[in-house]
Amino acid sequence: TDSNNKFDFHLTNSPTPGAANGNNTNAPTISITQPDGGETLVGAYNIIWVGNDADGDNTYVKIELSNDSGVSYSDVLVDRYAAGSPYSFDSTAKPNLGTYRIRITISDGQRTSVVESASDFTINN
Repeated sequence: TDSNNKFDFHLTNSPTPGAANGNNTNAPTISITQPDGGETLVGAYNIIWVGNDADGDNTYVKIELSNDSGVSYSDVLVDRYAAGSPYSFDSTAKPNLGTYRIRITISDGQRTSVVESASDFTINN
């Protein structure tokens, strides 16, 4: 933390990991590889995404889960995750439903981008 009690998070998926280059003109980009809709999750499942920051800034992600087809995202799976893709998700603690979606937010500390699953996926344990 700095003297103002603000956290300085350094990022993943960066061409220069661990350091920002100070030229922050572009928002980072992100896309979901899986689950992006139609999958059935059983037990441990890797959530996979591709993130990039054209400025070379470090990035971190927040992964949220919706059980109502993306109407709301009240379940935060992980926040300020800087370890990179994939994130191992244990689906056994969630009810068996066919209306799940994920939302991933990527940030470089100044700019942010968000992506959601294209359609519903199922958890069936």
